[in-house]
Amino acid sequence: KPEPGMILHAAAMLNLDLAASAMVGDRATDMAAAAAAGIGERLLAGAAAGEPADNATWSGPGLTEALAHLRRHG
Repeated sequence: KPEPGMILHAAAMLNLDLAASAMVGDRATDMAAAAAAGIGERLLAGAAAGEPADNATWSGPGLTEALAHLRRHG
């Protein structure tokens, strides 16, 4: 990461619509890879203090909150 190759490969194999997909990660590099792959919803959960959230569409304290966000908005 942040190269999107593995994401793009998996999406092609599984016939996924990445623009309609979500990815949860805990690093800025996760968000950069998701953005480069064209993933629509990019959630930065439980990131280390000071971790930039530039490519995230949402950021919060953890996975529980990320899933709650997806339930509300996804």
